[in-house]
Amino acid sequence: MAQTTAIAAMTRTVQGSRASRKLRAAGKIPAILYGHKETPVNLVLDETELRTALRQGLHGMIQVAVDGKAESVVIKDLQYDHLGTEIFHVDFERVSADERVTARVPIHLKGTPVGLKGGGILDQPIHEIEIECAASKLVEHILVNITDLHLGQAITVADLPLPEGAKALGDVEGIVVHVIKPATASDEPALPGEVSATEPELIRREKPAEDAEE
Repeated sequence: MAQTTAIAAMTRTVQGSRASRKLRAAGKIPAILYGHKETPVNLVLDETELRTALRQGLHGMIQVAVDGKAESVVIKDLQYDHLGTEIFHVDFERVSADERVTARVPIHLKGTPVGLKGGGILDQPIHEIEIECAASKLVEHILVNITDLHLGQAITVADLPLPEGAKALGDVEGIVVHVIKPATASDEPALPGEVSATEPELIRREKPAEDAEE
């Protein structure tokens, strides 16, 4: 299902980096709303409410109540400070339910692969993908059941259970998750100057002694 979380916002008249710093110091986050060829609107959000909504997941279409008027939007950009802890700014884009949008969606795994019983190791190279679909079909995450995954088997992007009408963008042959053999000592390259355990021993011939002069 699409995300229906609502976030309250108010229009913001004061702009600039100094004003934004004051807002963040007061527990507020500056934002902007644009799209559908309408004039962009500068907003201010409550930081606590935004963080609560982010913990619940905001990967689909959401509702932003701007001065009490509901707007259907998706988050297009979420800017953090250089440490990745403080939220600096949020970009919202207006959407309609049947409008096709692109979004990055996380991949969650479910179950324990049968291949682990045979000594395999679970490896997940891809943790999120970008998809295109109707805004109303955006989901919080893509759930992948890996219970029947055997040693040597893989699930690719093309195998993922995408939302109805959705299309994965990028390499559809990319491996999302697979069960691989654990590395062994024989798989590791020998260090320079180090003789491999399987390398045959070098046999040196002794130089024949020269005949003694008579």
